Amino acid sequence: MCAAASSCSARMMTPRRSVTDRLEVYHRETEPLKGFYEARGILKTVENQPSVEETSRAILHALGR
Repeated sequence: MCAAASSCSARMMTPRRSVTDRLEVYHRETEPLKGFYEARGILKTVENQPSVEETSRAILHALGR
């Protein structure tokens, strides 16, 4: 058990912040790839679908599979 509420909340937020940090790094490092592939005419956009399965089907369709 935590001795002080502030130390508990800080510890509980660490994993969430860690995930947020990793997503920010991922976005920052992969964002330039969009321009790279767009310039070559091979960037495919797939709109959000109501389910994972429908999104997967839309991606496969965009890829010609």
